[in-house]
This record gives sequence, C-alpha cells and structure tokens, in this order.
Amino acid sequence: MKAIITYPITLSTHGKYKMFNKKMLAVKELIEKHWEHITAGFDLRTSDLVVRLRPLPRRTTNGTAYNKLNLIQLDISRPIRYVIKTLMHELTHMEQFNTGRLSSKMVGIRQMDKWNDDEWVCSKGFGSTEQSMKAYRNQPWEVEADERQETELKRLEGLIGEIK
Repeated sequence: MKAIITYPITLSTHGKYKMFNKKMLAVKELIEKHWEHITAGFDLRTSDLVVRLRPLPRRTTNGTAYNKLNLIQLDISRPIRYVIKTLMHELTHMEQFNTGRLSSKMVGIRQMDKWNDDEWVCSKGFGSTEQSMKAYRNQPWEVEADERQETELKRLEGLIGEIK
C-alpha cells in the first residue's frame, strides 16, 4: 500500500499560509518517508490511501476518515506531533471500517454509525458543547481510536525518533 499525500496547491506564499506551506511539506515528507512504519500496525486492506493536509475549518475536528473515498484529512494548523497523532487516530478508523467493525451511512444530513453490528446511532451533529463532545468521545470506536493513537505514536517514535 502506498500513500498519496495531497495539499492545496492554491495556498498563498504570504502570511500564515507561507507557514502552512512549509509545515505541509515537512509533514508530507515525514509521512512519505516513514509510510511503511506508520501503517505497519494497521489492517487497512486497501491499495492506496489519500492523506490530505489542509487547515480544517471547524475547530471541533482534527481530522476525518472517509472510508468510501480512501481519504484521510488532517488539520495542518496543529503542531506536527499532533498531526501525526491524529493520523494514527484516523488510520484506526480506516481499520475499523475495513475490518467491518465500524459502518457508516448518511441518512439525510445525519451521519449514522454502527459498531460491531449494534444498532445504528447518529454519531455526528453533537455540536460543540462540552456535554455533547463528551458523548461523542465516549462512543466505542472513538475510545478505541483515542487509545490506539497513543500506543501507535509511541511505537512510531521508537522507530523513527522524536516527532516534533
């Protein structure tokens, strides 16, 4: 499996976007150089995976995994270590989708998710209140991804050194 790392070509070379360009290139090079190490702990069952680096508009998400598109988006406005940690989180979701433990579908404008053949639940649209974010974070697939991102980041740091 290989990674296809993309980022917006239209970013300006002025102001904060100049910083984003530099960081995007650094993260792109890090991911491409160590892709085999990064994905070694995951059962992804796909030939290609697109990783899109960009500033995400919503502050309630650091990244997203789109199973049907083989796409992971990462918020490049975060520190590099956090971007890589988020990549580990989103790779966990891709594994959950690819092994059939997590299913997702859209019903109107709502995302519905199913974990291990349980009932469909509306998992998105909790809003940004502390209580609703806590409910979102307590979903079993999010708990697993949160735990896994920590162990995978430690494994990766042991292989390639400190991620700044």
